[in-house]
Order: sequence, then C-alpha cells, then structure tokens
Amino acid sequence: MTDFAHPNGQHPAAEQLAGKVRAQAATELARLLGPARLFAPSEDDQARVWAVISAQLAEVHRDHVVSGGLPLRDGQRGQIAQQVYDALLGLGPLERYLAQEDLEELLVNGHTDGFVIRAGGRKERIPTGFGSEVELRAFAARTVAVAGRRLDEAHPRADARLPDGSRLHVICPPLAPYTCMTIRRHRLLAHSMRDLLTLGTLTPAVAGFLRAVVRAGLNLLISGGTGAGKTTTLNAIAAEIPRLDRVVTIEEAQARCTCSKSALLRAPTAAISSPPLG
Repeated sequence: MTDFAHPNGQHPAAEQLAGKVRAQAATELARLLGPARLFAPSEDDQARVWAVISAQLAEVHRDHVVSGGLPLRDGQRGQIAQQVYDALLGLGPLERYLAQEDLEELLVNGHTDGFVIRAGGRKERIPTGFGSEVELRAFAARTVAVAGRRLDEAHPRADARLPDGSRLHVICPPLAPYTCMTIRRHRLLAHSMRDLLTLGTLTPAVAGFLRAVVRAGLNLLISGGTGAGKTTTLNAIAAEIPRLDRVVTIEEAQARCTCSKSALLRAPTAAISSPPLG
C-alpha cells in the first residue's frame, strides 16, 4: 500500500484520527486521573497519559488501516500523539505558548483570534488551536472548574489562579459575543525594596518613605494600568512588613503575594461574599 500526504505534509486522515484518539483518551484519563490531576499532572501522571494515548492511537490506527485507510508514518503518528497530549493536559493548545520564557500575556478572543505579548511589550498574533467556539468554551469551563469556579450563562465571568501562579480571566456569552480568555504571567524581577533600588525603579528617598509608611502601619494604595508593576511593587513593599505581623490578603484572583510571613492568611472574595444558602 502506498502512503502519501497532502501538499502541506499532513496525512489526509490525520485530523480525523487525532479527534478519535483524543475523545477516547479523554474518556479513559478522566476515569483514571480526573480533571484536577490532568490540569497539574505529576511525572507519574504524565507517563500514564502517554501510555493511554499510545494505546488508543495504536488501536485507532489499526482500525483505520484495516478499513482500507492509508497508514501513517512514524513521524505522523508522533505528531498526533503530541497534539492529543497537548490538548488533554494543562492548558491544552495554549500550553506551548506558556512554556516560552519571554511570554507575559496571552489573549484569546474567540476560537479564531489569539495574541501573545512578550517581554518588552511585543505583540504577536498566534493560532489558538481551538476548532470551534464550543471547544473553546468547554476548555475554559474545565480550566476554571479546577480552581473551584464556574463558567456558564449564569456565571459568565470567572477569575482564577493557575498552578504556576499565572492569573486567568474569562468571559463568555452573554457578557461577550464569544468566549474570551486572558492569561497574565508575572515575571517578577524584584522581590524587595533593594531590588527596586538596584533596577532604578525607586530613588533612595522614595524607598525610605515607603519603609516608614509600612512600619507606621499606614494605609497605602497601589494603582496603575495593566503591566505597570502593581504586583511587583506590592511584593517589594510587603517584604518590609515585620515577620511576626499577621498578614491577611483578600483577593478575587490571587495577586501572587510572595511575602514570606509566618502568619499569612489568604481569603478569596468568593469565600467572604458568597450569599448564604437556603
């Protein structure tokens, strides 16, 4: 039997076969691991995922060839396996972008339009990897569910913190014509006032003033636009809080406060403002 590929190098049945493998592997892995472990898998979980994908791919490919389909080359089977793996674990088709060190922000405006913002503010258009609005919506709902949030018509907006500390914001219809996602990853270059002084962000006089404000227990408001450095500034100032002081944070989506205090309590707004049941 002669093998051939499309002019772009892809096997003519690759997309269909990948869909079958993905559906069967997703069912099996949901039973074996569950959504939380698929979202943040251990090394053992990753090995199990590869084993399930390999077994399902072998079965699907065998059925495809027996029914008269053109066989896939080893490289093509490897591409399908990697595609399914990326789709099922972590942030699916977005995982490859978040693995890039210089990425600061990722935006998905519907299943057709995606953008990344890299260090220095450089913006690039990217393929989202989602085939439809339904697929994107299901992916977004599954992602926020791992963080204990809901995304549906009754709750069309959700904020969550991802395992790596990135912050996720999602809206869907009826708040928007299609599902939109924003993932912001903080590249913290400063963890203390000394770091801000070294970077030239603060003058010694301003740093001394902020230290005095913290030690005196005064109110302090940190504001600014997206990417202005609010979280970095917060962490640098929080580092000046005496170690034995109790710190309570009330946040809708955790701002990644990294201050190492022995009495740090995080209180998400959902736990504070939820209406009583009954």
